[in-house]
Amino acid sequence: FVLLIIAAAFISCSEQACPLTVRGGSWPFDFTRDTFHQAVSSLDQCGQMCLDDPTCLAYTFSKAFDNIMTYCYLFRHLGEMVECDNCESGTVPAYLSDGMSCAAGTEDILDEATTQTAEECWSLCLETEGCVAFTWFKADALFPNYCFLYVSCNDERACDSCVSGRVNCIPAPQCFDYMVLNEETRNDKFRADQDTSITQYYDMIGSSNTSPGWRGTGYYRMMPPAGLYMPESNPGGYYCGTGIHCFLNGKHPEELFVETDVSFYYQEGTVTKCDGYFVYYLKDDSASNWCRYCATSEPIN
Repeated sequence: FVLLIIAAAFISCSEQACPLTVRGGSWPFDFTRDTFHQAVSSLDQCGQMCLDDPTCLAYTFSKAFDNIMTYCYLFRHLGEMVECDNCESGTVPAYLSDGMSCAAGTEDILDEATTQTAEECWSLCLETEGCVAFTWFKADALFPNYCFLYVSCNDERACDSCVSGRVNCIPAPQCFDYMVLNEETRNDKFRADQDTSITQYYDMIGSSNTSPGWRGTGYYRMMPPAGLYMPESNPGGYYCGTGIHCFLNGKHPEELFVETDVSFYYQEGTVTKCDGYFVYYLKDDSASNWCRYCATSEPIN
């Protein structure tokens, strides 16, 4: 079961309806209720330790001192996530007490299917947009091997031969698992034509003028000296160290931890408002549509 959680979970968060894992993020550790273990060999082992503990909701596996020391943190309460170095984290389902199910009406049932195990039912919930809880009925139940997916689970009720749980989705894992663009030449005040020896860069892998920090399609955060955000208007000229600019063609979103579809003028992508910064899903330029994503240090409105 742990392989279902971990081995397949570290995929692009844009492909998951309910992300369970994240690199670079964890939760505040409370010594009065959370626990940690040293010399844990792997992320899989740490995840299995959480699964074996009925009170555990999430785990973090981290390395320190040039990977000599390893730690596994087990969390029993999930608050807002924080950044962490050299760490990987994940959540596990919060199973209800044995013989309990969500006290849901027909309006709360998102979907139903037949699965062979409770784990398969849980996996189906993760893949289904809007699913927050599940109930799976055992082979001797009235509805054998039935899997019910719910959009809400505020109350519980008794049920015969069932396994139920709530999913613990990680909101906006891209707020912790991102690449950084911080070249000074990317700033909207930098002009490439001030010096003819300065290269005009483009964000395209394989180009002779590929930006030094560009690593292809993915989530990026703008950081100094490049800037803090993407500008909301075209810098024009040869600013941003390029002659063709990609910029946010509109306003930054205001809702926290929500990924919003946007246009970068020459490209489509997304913006996520994180806690104090923004993360952008940026696409590699095609050969027919070159540009460079600009950054600014100016406050956004």
